[in-house]
Amino acid sequence: MRKLDLVDLKSGFTAAGNRGYFLKNYAVDLNIALIKFGVVFLDKFCYKKFWAPLFLKQEIMKKCAQLEDYEDQLYKLVRSNKEYFLIATAEQAICAKLLKNSFYIPNLPEKYSCFSTCFRKEAGSHGKDTNGIFRVHQFEKVEQFIISYTRFIGKNRCFLKLIECSQLFYKILKIPYQLVLLDSKDLNYSSYCKFDIEAWFPGSQTYREVVSCTNCLDYQVNNLQIKIKNNYKAHCSLCTFNSTLVATQRMLCALLENHQNARGINIPIHLAQIISKSFLSFKIFF
Repeated sequence: MRKLDLVDLKSGFTAAGNRGYFLKNYAVDLNIALIKFGVVFLDKFCYKKFWAPLFLKQEIMKKCAQLEDYEDQLYKLVRSNKEYFLIATAEQAICAKLLKNSFYIPNLPEKYSCFSTCFRKEAGSHGKDTNGIFRVHQFEKVEQFIISYTRFIGKNRCFLKLIECSQLFYKILKIPYQLVLLDSKDLNYSSYCKFDIEAWFPGSQTYREVVSCTNCLDYQVNNLQIKIKNNYKAHCSLCTFNSTLVATQRMLCALLENHQNARGINIPIHLAQIISKSFLSFKIFF
């Protein structure tokens, strides 16, 4: 990134401390392009678009996030003696939107895409990825969220489509990846099943997690008191699924590593059309 003059880590550290950063020049354009392409991509799959609030009331966040997240991941705000928490993912904000809602089964599944800036303490990541912008306290993300219903063999159909949608996004942008099923010991109590998409990073010769796809079954539904409106209750129950589509800072890292040659970076065509530039040349002096 220094060769392309895309990030200023020194000023970021001065301004915000550890893991602070300023995106510069075409990194800003690429970041915006990833957000725009991600939202437009999900439009084609009939997702309803939302832009999330960046903080939630404490009593609402308790229903949307695990309790241990408060200490390890979430930033707290205090205003007029009331506590609020910055969101770590737009999933939390969408959960808050669904609180005590009711749905007709014939209208399901409902699919939501949501853009937000996210904030994480990364408290358990001391010493990990301290350089660069792969693991930072503030980042942008486009999230997928589906509420559907379970019925016999079809109960995982929406979850599988969610995973396929995330994989297609990485295939279109020509990012090599692998799909990993997480062991049950790595799941929290809100997750029934989780897959990670790990992008290939040739510089370190390793795969690194860029997407998490989670099947929560009825855990969030029960916690948020979401109901069925009609008499289908005896035959099925509601469930939720969520997945990252793109966390833009991590995707920037994957794009720059996988699309570079000796002269610079080839920009994937779908992003090049947005920023009106198909190639970024390395700077000789940096």
